[in-house]
Amino acid sequence: MMRWGFLITYCFLLFGGTTAIVVTHTPPALPLHYKAVRTLEANRLLQPGDLTPEPTGGYLRDKLGDKEALPPDGTAALPTIVVHKDTAPLALPVARELVRSGTANAGGAVRICQAGKDLVGGTVTVQAALCAEDDPHCIAVLDVPAKKVEAVASAYADSKPPSIVATCSN
Repeated sequence: MMRWGFLITYCFLLFGGTTAIVVTHTPPALPLHYKAVRTLEANRLLQPGDLTPEPTGGYLRDKLGDKEALPPDGTAALPTIVVHKDTAPLALPVARELVRSGTANAGGAVRICQAGKDLVGGTVTVQAALCAEDDPHCIAVLDVPAKKVEAVASAYADSKPPSIVATCSN
């Protein structure tokens, strides 16, 4: 009889503990009433003005069309980084203002420049931006052509590291 008591108590504690872990570690889903103000790319770090009403942070799981409703599971705590053919994801520092403006957020096109010189020879696509709260700098994950990764990496050995910008200028 005592064995059954221990077994029932064990099962109750196991079920209760598992439920507590799931409930406290599952990010809350946003309600259905959020709508995109414009088309937003997957992996976008949500910024003020992206959705109405404004949610608090998170990354879009999928692309949202203009005025499209955000599904309850439409956000994630972290972006999904993928490797595309002939490119390599490269994480580089970026000014938070470029992320806020959308230039260096998911789907944006930026240039990697050093002393006015474009190190890649054109724009690269931003996969995602990672920003800590109240930090003026973020990290942008960029799709850099595989042939140009070494040029960008070697530029960091110089005294003036490259920067991510909309356009290169002296």
